[in-house]
Amino acid sequence: MDAFKRLGWTCACAGLYYLAFRFAWFHSADQFFLPAGLRIACLLFLPYRLWPSIFIGDAAATLSLRIPFAEANNFPVSWAYCSALLFSPVLSLGALALRRYWPAAYTREKYLPCTLLALAVWGVAANIALNALFSGPIESPLATYAYKVSTGQFLTSIVAVLPIMVWLRRAEVTNWNRLIRDSLLCVGALLSAYFGAGLVEESWQRLALLGMMILPALTLTVLHGWRGAAIGVVAANVSLGLSIPSTGLFGNRDLDVFVAQQTLAVMGTSLLLVGAAMSKEFDRNRLLVHATREQRLLARADHLSAEQSLRARAEAIAEAQQRISCAYRETVSRLRQGGHYALAMHINAESVASTRIVYQQASDLYPFQLENSGLFAVLRSAEFARKLAGGSAEFRLTGSIAGHSLAFQLVAYRCICHAIEMLPCQAYRVSVKAGHSQNPQWIAVVVASAERRSATRTKASRMAQVQLSAKLQAYGGRHRFERRKVAILLTDLDHGLRNGTTIQDSFLAPFTTLTTKSSEL
Repeated sequence: MDAFKRLGWTCACAGLYYLAFRFAWFHSADQFFLPAGLRIACLLFLPYRLWPSIFIGDAAATLSLRIPFAEANNFPVSWAYCSALLFSPVLSLGALALRRYWPAAYTREKYLPCTLLALAVWGVAANIALNALFSGPIESPLATYAYKVSTGQFLTSIVAVLPIMVWLRRAEVTNWNRLIRDSLLCVGALLSAYFGAGLVEESWQRLALLGMMILPALTLTVLHGWRGAAIGVVAANVSLGLSIPSTGLFGNRDLDVFVAQQTLAVMGTSLLLVGAAMSKEFDRNRLLVHATREQRLLARADHLSAEQSLRARAEAIAEAQQRISCAYRETVSRLRQGGHYALAMHINAESVASTRIVYQQASDLYPFQLENSGLFAVLRSAEFARKLAGGSAEFRLTGSIAGHSLAFQLVAYRCICHAIEMLPCQAYRVSVKAGHSQNPQWIAVVVASAERRSATRTKASRMAQVQLSAKLQAYGGRHRFERRKVAILLTDLDHGLRNGTTIQDSFLAPFTTLTTKSSEL
């Protein structure tokens, strides 16, 4: 049962190949023999188990053409049978050698032109040898005939093989819409040249229009690498093949088209090689962009972890202080009830001092006020003034931060702190401007020293510059450092900060422990 099933499958595949061969032959000319391209494409890409179907279908199709030709032109019928039965197996020897000993020859686009040219020459040589062996037709001069037919079969091989290559590697295409749009524009330009070549009467005008068919392929190569070259060259080949006038005679040729075919063969091969090199650079650039994005995501994740750790530590300090404050309140209450007012006041003062220290420590770890009041309020606060190390700052805050996420403001706050550490001095001028440019948000910061002398560079200031550069690279920004000024531009081009991805998505009220008034103790 399995044998009959395999036999039926083989016959069905052979029938499909026969129909494809006849269809390709119907749209072919002597200089543009499409069945040759179909034959090479099948031998290169179909599995070995389908090769018997290829041999059967090819032999049947070739016999249907050569037997009437042999009878009409007084050639031996044995030539028609023997050449039809032997040609595909002989040609398959070249394809078999390539697939077994050099697989990259038909899977790597940069080797494909040489592979197709070699198979085209091998096929023409095998056909001439079989014709000579079985007393078939031999063209004269033989070298000219072999050159013309090899060129035409090379172009038809390109027409058949390149679309298969594009389809097999379709997963590597990153933007199908752009490729399809540009390909349709290319086909439109080729159709214009094709119809124009049919309307003109002068030979040089027709030749010029046919030669212009390479321009759309060149454009696609520049835009899409080897895939663009494949689509453009295939479309140009088909248009050029259709432009050959049909006479219904054996040996149908057109000199103008053959000149254009030679040009297209050379240019098409060059475009494929150049396109392969360009695609390699495109792929390398795409990998670099992907690696940069992954690096940015990892850096953001590291920053996220650090900020969450700082917030957790500040929260732990606040919870500990809350328990200490409760103990202070109970102690102060018992002392007042016992009449020890002086001791109660002393303990209350110690409690206030302890709360103030905790507040400062927690604020140094994480700016909780940012979650409630925003970036501008934090910069004007006393907590931020302590980061100036006893110095003073003149602020110029413009724009609106209403649409900026908490994450964006937090990153900007950290960058401003790093910029201040980079310029150790006693007086600063801090200018912050926030806004929107269409979709991306941005915050521009200028931190300048108000002193005339240049800031002294220290180990801490150099470390702050490294941290600032790391944050800006992670979140899409840049900075410029001068002797007395640091300019920062923080943007959100990839919308990584739009939804507050660093800590949380919405504002929260600060911890009550950190905002407790001393009178409540």
